[in-house]
Amino acid sequence: MIDRWTHKAGGSWLRTVNDDITSADRWELRGESDYKLTDRSFLFGSLRYEDDRFTDFSYQATAAAGYGYHIIATEQTKLDGRIGAGLRRTELRLTGETQEDAILRGAVNYEHKLTDTTLIYERFLVESGSENTYLQNQLGIEVKISDKFALGLDYAVRHNTDVLPGTEETDQVFTANLVYGF
Repeated sequence: MIDRWTHKAGGSWLRTVNDDITSADRWELRGESDYKLTDRSFLFGSLRYEDDRFTDFSYQATAAAGYGYHIIATEQTKLDGRIGAGLRRTELRLTGETQEDAILRGAVNYEHKLTDTTLIYERFLVESGSENTYLQNQLGIEVKISDKFALGLDYAVRHNTDVLPGTEETDQVFTANLVYGF
């Protein structure tokens, strides 16, 4: 039965300092477990926690569960879709007020191996509730340099619909990354 389960965990940290001025300070932890129903369909449970010093939210934490399907599942190309429901808890930075709401969560993940060592990907996530809709799209490329390490370039667009007046709703980040896999 253990082969029915797949577990993924990840994290990221972004900090930008130029001339002693910090312009980005964000970290995120995420995890997902999938339970295989058939070769193409699965149930999932996901957790995500984000702390970003440059948004209206001190943190955003979500937990969701739902159904997923492998639309394309070849050795070279993968396209997965997920839809589910869950809960989100946020803390507003200015007031310290905590908000909780039910969310619908959707995700589409695409990967294509250009070569044995080069992968392109696009990952789209939406978490929508009555208080806010969070959208994130990542487009990137990874090049393996060993069995455990890869170099990556990633362009991410993140959007929150409910922000304070004068705050940007959309954040764009381009990063060069060292990726560790185990």
